[in-house]
Amino acid sequence: MILTVQDLLRRSYEMFPDKVALVDRGNGDEETTYAGLEEKSNQFANSLIALGLKKGPGSAPRF
Repeated sequence: MILTVQDLLRRSYEMFPDKVALVDRGNGDEETTYAGLEEKSNQFANSLIALGLKKGPGSAPRF
């Protein structure tokens, strides 16, 4: 079975929602839990969908 980064993060969120996932060293060592990371990534995905990005090959934001 091949796991994507998304799969691994989702599993980590499900198993350890309150554990630290990221530490922002440039922002006073601000910590983000797996639950917080899940929330932020869902917000980002919903923003891309609202901009018209569709799932599938060839989908990439253009800046």
